[in-house]
Order: sequence, then C-alpha cells, then structure tokens
Amino acid sequence: MISGGWDSRVKFWQWQGPSQLTVISEVYLAMPVHYMSVAYPLMVTAHQDRLIHVWNLEECFKNNSFEPTEVMESTLKFATTAITCFSNGKGFCIGSTEGRCSVRNYDTTRSDKNKALDFCFKCHRVEDPKTKSARVYSINGYCFN
Repeated sequence: MISGGWDSRVKFWQWQGPSQLTVISEVYLAMPVHYMSVAYPLMVTAHQDRLIHVWNLEECFKNNSFEPTEVMESTLKFATTAITCFSNGKGFCIGSTEGRCSVRNYDTTRSDKNKALDFCFKCHRVEDPKTKSARVYSINGYCFN
C-alpha cells in the first residue's frame, strides 16, 4: 500500500493483515501531496508550484530504493487539479484550473520517454464567438477504461 499526505511524505507500507501494517519506506518530498495516481509500474504525484514526481515502482521494489525516478514541472501554466495514470501504466494526464489537459507518455521500460507523443488541449469551456470570451471550468478528474 502507498500513501501520500499533507505532511509532504509518501509512505510505502507492507500489509500482512488487518492489524499488521508496517512502513517499509518513507520519502520526504518537501511539499504536500495534492494528487496521486498509480498504474503499475508507474506512480505519479502532483504538488504545488506545478511539480510532478514520477516513480518506477518496479525499480523501487527491485532495488529497495523508493526515491522518485524523475521530478518535472507540469507543461500547463496553472495549478494542477487532477492527475491520473493511463490504465497500462505508460503515461499520465494532468488537468488544471485553466480547463486544459496535458497528456504525457512515460513508458518506464524505454529510455526515450516518447516525448513526441505528448500534447495539450483546451477543454471544459464554453466560448462565445460574439464577445470572443470563454467561461472556463477546471478539470476535476480522469478515468480510463
């Protein structure tokens, strides 16, 4: 089990039953975890200042080192409001308060991170062509099937 909290820590737990839960590792990130998503072997956490931490869980458990694989800044300009891993664990989507979506491909089995396949788009907005303005709504979550 993995938990992330406002204490700026991500904890990796070993569960052996209802009354036997022990921490096997704890990582201090220096900023609260706002959002977290996992699709093995990929785990991502989103924080203030648009920072994203990425873990390759397969490598973490194999090497018994639970530090993030990469720390990156979101390609979106405003605060993160949602983050979700693809069902196959080969990337993730980031949503923001500006009604934009960023799709990041991140295959943990490849050295090139498929950056050419990354893209952003505007969504969740109602545009008025007469006034050339728009009502923008934040993205609150993603779901893949």
